[in-house]
Amino acid sequence: MGGNGPHSGARNSSFALATLRKDGYAALSGSGNVTTVPILCSGQHLTVTADFDEADAAETASAPALRVGVKGSATLGAASAVAVSKNCTDAVVRYKGGADFSALVGKMVTLEVRMQSARVYTVGWA
Repeated sequence: MGGNGPHSGARNSSFALATLRKDGYAALSGSGNVTTVPILCSGQHLTVTADFDEADAAETASAPALRVGVKGSATLGAASAVAVSKNCTDAVVRYKGGADFSALVGKMVTLEVRMQSARVYTVGWA
């Protein structure tokens, strides 16, 4: 709701609607690496919601990409993740060799997020 005058007296008012994509309110944005605090693994597959900035990538001459994995893991580490490079909502992160988080469900893990010209909204399990 908005208007062009004082709260008391004559004014024109309008009612508006804003829509946001699922899990698209706040993001970690830019390029670099982030390590999470230990979090509970609650599913077989890691998911991400992210957008990528092509203009920023052009300035840095690096392709936009996101890799997420368990810090220090050879099979589920960020280095083993297949890069996500297109805007996505709840996309399953894939790993070389087809590894998944089945053996880690119920355990605490520390994730490493490697991002290049990305905005990461959510990381979770499915």
